[in-house]
Amino acid sequence: MSNINHDLYAKSFPSDNTLRKHNFLQATRDTMVLGNELRDKTICLACDKGNKKGICHFVKVLSALTELGLVHPQLLDIDASRGNSKDCAAAIRASINKLKVNNEDVTHKLHGQGTDSGGGGTVENLYRQLALLGMTAPEDEHLIANCCIHSLQTQLKNAVCATFGEGAIDRINVTQMLHSACRLQESLDMDEWRHVLLLSSQFVLSFDTSVVVHDKDEIEAMTAADRNCNTFLQECNRILLFHSKFKKPIVDPDAAHKGTILAKMLQPILTRWWTVGAGASYAFDCYLALFHACQTVINVHSSISTPNIVASALFSLMKDQETFIDMALIRCFNKAYINQHLDWLQSCDDLSGALGFCAHHILVRCHLMDFDLYHTLSGRSMSDYQEAVD
Repeated sequence: MSNINHDLYAKSFPSDNTLRKHNFLQATRDTMVLGNELRDKTICLACDKGNKKGICHFVKVLSALTELGLVHPQLLDIDASRGNSKDCAAAIRASINKLKVNNEDVTHKLHGQGTDSGGGGTVENLYRQLALLGMTAPEDEHLIANCCIHSLQTQLKNAVCATFGEGAIDRINVTQMLHSACRLQESLDMDEWRHVLLLSSQFVLSFDTSVVVHDKDEIEAMTAADRNCNTFLQECNRILLFHSKFKKPIVDPDAAHKGTILAKMLQPILTRWWTVGAGASYAFDCYLALFHACQTVINVHSSISTPNIVASALFSLMKDQETFIDMALIRCFNKAYINQHLDWLQSCDDLSGALGFCAHHILVRCHLMDFDLYHTLSGRSMSDYQEAVD
């Protein structure tokens, strides 16, 4: 890239691509400035692969120390790469070459790297491929770190999968219940889903347990429609006894949705920060309204439609008290253990001046995590789980 005649390249753009030409030239200048700035410094690389809606990204961030001894991270690029470590190393070389005057220059050697521990292009294997390409400092001067946030999420994933199993369409467990709650909202137009939740919230607020009929003779005297309605009310009455802390919010459809039942639930993926804990908290708080919403969708949509199929499966899962207890455990375990350490890993910039560079604290943090793990059940955050069990 550095050997391109920039003026000649700029002239090759059609006149209607002025903005594209400007962006290219600006990016080229920024890369040249970054290359000059990092030429004689000890630099480290943090990288991660991602795939969003079929589009592959390979994010590369370079960091070096300032004159004050603080970490200064700078984005190199997000150019794509294929999956294995060899391909990732080749992609990194292509990106680093943008910083050099000539591709063959022995400059901008990497003295350290940080990646997560999943997929291709990670930890020691990536280092070996980079070393083969002559991209790294000598082995005794090169530091290798793995992402502690990814490791923390692995603790949650291993615990959930070992205890409850992974979610899948044919699975009957709490993991699938959380997936189904998210999938139900995605199967409907968002305006329709929020309207259903609004009606369900109004039902929960006005629900009177005294109208539920339990006498067999009275039930037999009802019409089929009334009998079906009473059966549903009996289920609502039973689920109401699962816990005392179900929320019964007054919903304002014109107000901000964030923090309310109308907020969009994130897909609960075990390897994604916050999403499983947030999904369990959302489902726990809005359990009664979600249960009613399932019945509404079942009544409105045909039995062969996706919304009806998803709502029927979720309705069945939510009726099972054991599954609810499992969800309460995930929610409380996140509050008692995962959340506080995840928050620290994301927010600590002590001594480094930059988020994510806190290796000097990790030994102490591991001790605190070990302590918390052994004392989780006795913590205040587990009281909701203990009530669900009782």
